[in-house]
Amino acid sequence: MGLVGLAILASFVFMAIFAPFLTPYDPITDRELADWLAYPDWIGLIDPGKSNLPQNVEVPIVKQVLQGKGEATASNSSLIQTTPGSDSLVIEVLDPVGASFHSENLTIKGYFNYQFDPPDTLMISIWGKLTGDTDNFYLKASFDVTKPNGEKVKVWESMFTEGFLTSINMGEKFKVRSSSPVLLMRLGLPPTKEALAHKVFTEKGTFQLQAIFEFITLGAGRPGRLKLELRDLRFIVLGLRFGVMGTDDMARDIFSQIVYGSRVSLMVGFATAFTSVMLGVLVGMVAGYVGGRVDEALMRFADLIMVLPGLPLIIVVAMMIKGSLTEIVLLLSLLGWGGGARTMRAFVLSIKNKVFVEASKARGAGTWRIIFRHILPAVMPLAYAGMALAAPIAITTEAELSFLGVGGSPFIISWGKILQFAQTRGAFQYKAWWWIIPPGLCIALISLGFIMIGHSLDEILNPRLRRR
Repeated sequence: MGLVGLAILASFVFMAIFAPFLTPYDPITDRELADWLAYPDWIGLIDPGKSNLPQNVEVPIVKQVLQGKGEATASNSSLIQTTPGSDSLVIEVLDPVGASFHSENLTIKGYFNYQFDPPDTLMISIWGKLTGDTDNFYLKASFDVTKPNGEKVKVWESMFTEGFLTSINMGEKFKVRSSSPVLLMRLGLPPTKEALAHKVFTEKGTFQLQAIFEFITLGAGRPGRLKLELRDLRFIVLGLRFGVMGTDDMARDIFSQIVYGSRVSLMVGFATAFTSVMLGVLVGMVAGYVGGRVDEALMRFADLIMVLPGLPLIIVVAMMIKGSLTEIVLLLSLLGWGGGARTMRAFVLSIKNKVFVEASKARGAGTWRIIFRHILPAVMPLAYAGMALAAPIAITTEAELSFLGVGGSPFIISWGKILQFAQTRGAFQYKAWWWIIPPGLCIALISLGFIMIGHSLDEILNPRLRRR
């Protein structure tokens, strides 16, 4: 039983230590990795009807053009010149005489094959930088998809969304989702998340993507030159299947949250168990060895700690102090040492009159020397077992506090916080079991591992159990 417990604990320790190598995603900041509430990749194994749900599909159109797999066509090659770079497409637009208002177009085409069921969400990502005579030009953009049957569907126009020109002028990435209510309204579609995606993907096959950049000269009366460095133009189909454990309501990777959450749970478990048990050992040794009024006072205080309603008191104090994880650990430790102190006191009373203690007294050893030199080594085996049994209590209590929203920082993920997010953000409503079961199972497993180790140590090290 102890070896099984060690194996469970070792697996979680390995997960906590090597978290950056087990997952490339940050559990808090990496969002929109797929569609929201995407199923795990293996959902088809238990539900064959979902085996053809779409996975993430990203079509790097600029990269296709640079590799000769796509097309870039200018309406007037003497006024619009394209130059392939190492990782970008450089577009230069000329207005040699400062002519009156007119426009020139650059059409960029890419292709991809799609064989999945219709997705719910599409995304267009544009990353570029405008330089040159920006006062003399205005830039418009649009995006179309041509289906395998030849039907063309308008997906986006820059006039439909704010922030396009600002992002391009500042060299920032611009993203637009097909679920945008304003975009759906402009396209004349119903305001449902999947309306545009289902209109595009009515069939399977090879799709043509077409982006049109329209450069409008404003007629400033002087020659002008505009340069657009198009670093990335990407068409993204957000998958309804993703990763080992799927995604949450912000399309964050749940497996990454589980992996990084193990660090918090282990830290809380080890730190609280060590602090509370050591405090109990110290109080129990002093009370048991010194005796008298010291013993009476310490044990009455321990009784007071033991009869306090632990979880309600912790919730109230945690809400008042808005505590960090360190403060939560200290709070759990201060309220968790009473039972251990009584156990240690009983054991010290059974050995305080042993020969090795009497011999130390006869040689003139003081109270504190006897306690720390002779009694402490004798009680440490029980302390090890106590730590193993105290750790799961600390882990489950931290999970309860996080679930109730009163434990730790919102920027630190833990298994309890994952359950809190799931409860408050609709996981039960949408039956997102992959968001609920893994953190609960991890809490149960790590608690079971500690309990198995604790009971095994108790059987091995406790003299009374050993005699049986």
